[in-house]
Amino acid sequence: MTATDTITNTATETSTITEQTTVFTATSAVIAIPTFTVYAIGGPNNGNPMSNANGNIVRNTRGTSPPPVLQFTTVDINKLQVLNGPYAGSIGKTDPNASGSGAALYFGSTRAGLVDTACQVTYKSDGTCPLSCQAARGSTSFDCGAIWRIGSDADVANCNRFVPYAVGTA
Repeated sequence: MTATDTITNTATETSTITEQTTVFTATSAVIAIPTFTVYAIGGPNNGNPMSNANGNIVRNTRGTSPPPVLQFTTVDINKLQVLNGPYAGSIGKTDPNASGSGAALYFGSTRAGLVDTACQVTYKSDGTCPLSCQAARGSTSFDCGAIWRIGSDADVANCNRFVPYAVGTA
């Protein structure tokens, strides 16, 4: 009689799915416009260009004597740069800790902790050029009166969303 030892290995693997994510991709033509003006499309400031305001902020131009309209470009991997006005040459920045109406876009500010804002101009088949920007807290452009703010969807609250459009200049 022969004795044989039998070894049995059993492995059990358990997987738990806690979140499902669906990724959609689309292709848009990203274009380079050397100099452009930004217009707000949507909300109560619909159709107004961005201009200079006090306190390093950018606002929608409206009223009887609006300040000069600002010209922009993108530099160093799509950083939004203003080309004219008192903060010409500076990069747009936002505060990662400022929520809601505090998510303003600043130019020429020396405040510590501000983060560069990156923007891309895309070309749509209807000939328009929306500007998509990524700021410290998100990518939704909105205003709570006239100041251009970029933040998360939650930051918008009761303010007005708008789509910034780039209009090239010769």
